[in-house]
Amino acid sequence: YMCIVGGIMAEEKEKKTKKKKKKMSKFELIFDLISVVFLVGFTIFYGYRMIHYKKIFTPKSSDGKKIVLLNNTIKAENDNGLVQEGRYYIFRGENAKNYIKFSNMLFRITKINSDGTMEMVLDDTLNYLAFDKEKYEFDTSNIDNYLNEYFYKKLNTSLLTTGTYCKDKVSDLNKITCENKGTSNVKLLSVSDYLNSKKDDKSYLNDSSIVWLNDNNGEQVWLLNKSNLSLSSPNELYEVKPVLTLNNVVGVYSGSGTKDDPYIIEEKNEYFASYVKLDNDIYRVTDINSNTLKLTMNGLYKDGNAKMQFSSSSNTFSLENGLGKHLNSTFLDEISYSSVLVECEHNVGMYNRYYENVLKNPVTAKVSIPSIIDPIFNKEDNNYYLTTPFEDKYVYIFNKDLYAVKPTALRNIKPVICIDKKSIKSGDGSLNNPYVVEVK
Repeated sequence: YMCIVGGIMAEEKEKKTKKKKKKMSKFELIFDLISVVFLVGFTIFYGYRMIHYKKIFTPKSSDGKKIVLLNNTIKAENDNGLVQEGRYYIFRGENAKNYIKFSNMLFRITKINSDGTMEMVLDDTLNYLAFDKEKYEFDTSNIDNYLNEYFYKKLNTSLLTTGTYCKDKVSDLNKITCENKGTSNVKLLSVSDYLNSKKDDKSYLNDSSIVWLNDNNGEQVWLLNKSNLSLSSPNELYEVKPVLTLNNVVGVYSGSGTKDDPYIIEEKNEYFASYVKLDNDIYRVTDINSNTLKLTMNGLYKDGNAKMQFSSSSNTFSLENGLGKHLNSTFLDEISYSSVLVECEHNVGMYNRYYENVLKNPVTAKVSIPSIIDPIFNKEDNNYYLTTPFEDKYVYIFNKDLYAVKPTALRNIKPVICIDKKSIKSGDGSLNNPYVVEVK
């Protein structure tokens, strides 16, 4: 009997053991499956990241050639004006080889930050604007709004990153601090940028411009006044030179940093500031809106031999009289490419130190002239009207500077037109190979 009971118990124990093993095998199967999925996912995720960042840090052109990072290229150059200051590399002196082309505009690289990002300032002037009507701090000013809400959106932002600037007041040029900082996509040069750029009292930033700087002394805004630093009330009209920050993985396709051979960092030109040819006339893209490009003539109509009044009485741009009526009738009949022009909005609002007011109540037309907030790409063109009124009886003109004049004098004509992007048939947007619009 004991043998029988023992046998039964042994058999039951064996069944339980097998059952337990069976349960354990299911658990192990699930665990193994989860482990496999995890390992496969881990491999795919980090494999993708490895390939992704390899492409970023070792960029290649469309023909498969490896592109060297710009910051490494600059650091490897000799006698280009670059010096190391702590964690930064700064360009100094009158003959710095720091020219760079971006969005068909020429910039100067000012410094390489510790994280490899690079700051660059427009070599020429974007336009002439007030800093603000009364505010003197950059991050609350209207010029900040203009640069970051209006200008920045026109650029190839894939190569750009956010920049940092100092917010401390500068009252003593010998005691400049940077305890409080701000960030911005577009900023202006600082007092420190200019002082750091000097070598033997000379700087590549010295020219004939009077340029707004980012800093203030608590009452007024600092200016780079040709080759000196000075202060001004924020409501004056001075030149604007935006400062952009390139990300730390920008590659360089060609160039040596000289003015005739600037660094090229874009394989393909974007539309903004590109050149467009219509018949024998050259224009530049000054605005992009959906599928429409706004173009400003790169020169003066009939080489300055077609002067007109803005109006016989009014300082408001209108299609009913004066220059507005002439451009949208007689001018259209005279040019060979009127058939490819499309109607678009043109800014004709009054500028009272707030750029937003210029955007109010636009006029829809095929032809207009520049407004005060449009970029000035060719400063050799002078004595032409803008659409922007000044007070009740005057209108702005550009003649090596901004002036408010009566609308009855004869001035040059600088046409502004719009075309559909689809009308472009060839070219790359450069001056040597402008976009060509097929004219029927």
